[in-house]
Amino acid sequence: MEILDYQQEIKELKKANRIIQKKLERSESDRRKLEETNRKKESLLRRVIDELKEYQNKLELEFRLKAI
Repeated sequence: MEILDYQQEIKELKKANRIIQKKLERSESDRRKLEETNRKKESLLRRVIDELKEYQNKLELEFRLKAI
C-alpha cells in the first residue's frame, strides 16, 4: 500500500468511527429515556396497586359491618 492508500483508509476509518460514535450517543440517549419512562410506569403501577388495596380494605370492612 502506498501513503495515499493509507491516508484514504484512515479517512474512511475516521468517518466510520464518527458514525458509530453518533449511533452510540443516540442509543445511550434512548436508553436513558426508556429508563425514565420505566421508572414513571413503575411509580404509576405502585400507586394504582396501593389505591386498589385501599379500596379492597374498605369493601372488606363494609362487608364485615353488614354481616354484623
